[in-house]
Amino acid sequence: MRPCVVLAGAATTGGTVLALGDGSARVGVERAPATGPARLAVTAQGLAAVRDETALVPGTPVRLRVQDDARGICVYGGVVAEVVAGEHGGGEVRLVEVGLLSAVQLRAALRVAIDVQVVAIVVRRGAEPDAAPERMELQLLDLSAEGLRITTPGSLAIGDELVTAIPDARPVGRAAAEPLPVRLEVVRSSVHGDVQHHGCRLVGLGHREAEALHAFVARLQRDRRAAFAGVS
Repeated sequence: MRPCVVLAGAATTGGTVLALGDGSARVGVERAPATGPARLAVTAQGLAAVRDETALVPGTPVRLRVQDDARGICVYGGVVAEVVAGEHGGGEVRLVEVGLLSAVQLRAALRVAIDVQVVAIVVRRGAEPDAAPERMELQLLDLSAEGLRITTPGSLAIGDELVTAIPDARPVGRAAAEPLPVRLEVVRSSVHGDVQHHGCRLVGLGHREAEALHAFVARLQRDRRAAFAGVS
């Protein structure tokens, strides 16, 4: 489930997206939102109850800000259709007339699938500085500006580091590129069948190299979208 925030005026209610699509949304909220008149005001007709514009009641226009792993930060407009109180203080807000207002691609969210085999030097966590270097083949599965997902024939532990290079990731001219040396730290590991899967973050990457990697990932994604659009 994707984390989100429901914004009604200046008030915010945090939660998670339970469903989103076809012009509607369901949001599970962490605390029961205000659902009724909140103040008295003097009007031309005298003292009257005035609905709080930040209360989540049917008919209230809201914005829904969603953090999406693939698209970044997306902001939707919508109208509250129903608020259902939960048993333990939370609840569910149901929205209609939901439409995308804006989307900001986060660098961390920019990710592309790749299928590249490289060789790395393994630096085991806690290994002696003069330990003999260990080489291992890696299969790069996907790449972002902050890390990679890989598979390996041998085991790696969380905290192990890999010294390798990403092919064609550093431009050296308008039409040429060279491998970009990187250092990876294993932060997640799992086994599927007889294949080791690992999530790695990039460590010690300089500003210039980070910018080159981000541009490389963005270019791959842009080229693939253009190719898909051309086919369809």
